[in-house]
Amino acid sequence: MSLLEIEKIFNKKDAVSQLINEYKKGNVLNLTTFEKETIHKRIKENVSRSRFITSLNYIISGLLYDKEDTTEFIKRKGIFRYSNYLEKKGIIESLCNKILSLSIDLNQNQIKYFKTIRNLSPIYNVLGRKRSSIINKIRNFQKKSQYKNIKKPNSLTKTLLVYIDYLFLINHYPAQKECPQTLNYYSKEKISEAISYIIFLYQDLFGFEEIEKLFIDENYILSNSHTNVLVKIKKSL
Repeated sequence: MSLLEIEKIFNKKDAVSQLINEYKKGNVLNLTTFEKETIHKRIKENVSRSRFITSLNYIISGLLYDKEDTTEFIKRKGIFRYSNYLEKKGIIESLCNKILSLSIDLNQNQIKYFKTIRNLSPIYNVLGRKRSSIINKIRNFQKKSQYKNIKKPNSLTKTLLVYIDYLFLINHYPAQKECPQTLNYYSKEKISEAISYIIFLYQDLFGFEEIEKLFIDENYILSNSHTNVLVKIKKSL
């Protein structure tokens, strides 16, 4: 079967079962290199857009054609990497469950891979919630800053960079007797990692085009408003 014939089956009810039946009848998927690459491209596109049915159709087509090559493509391109979908509807666990439920003669290594990805789902859910919470705190800072200082809004990233510079200047050391919910429990290097993550999220959300026009928010540090978000990040890393 060519890619065109395969995609015609996609339009039918229970397309995956029909694809597998055709395969078992001996109707081998005779794909060109271009068609195989097209299937891989459409797997990536549809998974990234959380289109479950279409993603599944292309994944099963790819696996029926060449299980090893398609599985390696999914691994190599990070198609099933949960961190790529923290702010999107998650379909990875459902895709893995469906793939594992089908009789498509996966080998033990392939079964192990899809089971491992499926089992990581609870971690993905926790990280997704934490990431959303951190992003909300960044957005809240931006809104409050712009509301209070219309002409001179403050910068969260500049403020935190000045704070970590200060910790390195005083050669801050963690106090192990402190509670993990306080920043004093963590080393300056660990706090720096958390701030780096905030900067990464900030750039992803807002970019850095206007950063030179923004100012430091001294009260944000003095009021310990930064403690909660930095501790939350450190406990996630």
